[in-house]
Amino acid sequence: MRFTRHPFPAMAALALTACLTGHAQAESVHAAPGQVLAEYTRDAGAGANPARGSQLLARLEAGATSLELQLDAPIDHDKLERWFSSRCQATLQRSCSALEKADVAAWLIKEQNNSR
Repeated sequence: MRFTRHPFPAMAALALTACLTGHAQAESVHAAPGQVLAEYTRDAGAGANPARGSQLLARLEAGATSLELQLDAPIDHDKLERWFSSRCQATLQRSCSALEKADVAAWLIKEQNNSR
């Protein structure tokens, strides 16, 4: 299923996958969106907030090229981590926190579920 309802959710989902790169070296490079969210939430030590994720994603996507991502398929962690790294540095002038990544992941999963 291609996520076409909003242009920036795909980017965020891709970014979410990228964040797990450091933790996924011994694991598979690909994971389901729910697994990505669980990893970010665990690393953050707090619950994710989809509303915050939507707002952050809109900021990160501003002026960026939209990415295509299928949320019903495994997510490439390396690609997502590279996206988060470049967009957070360009937009926020810092790395995104695990909680920010969890928020974005939660919003993407919520949007995916709403589109079904």
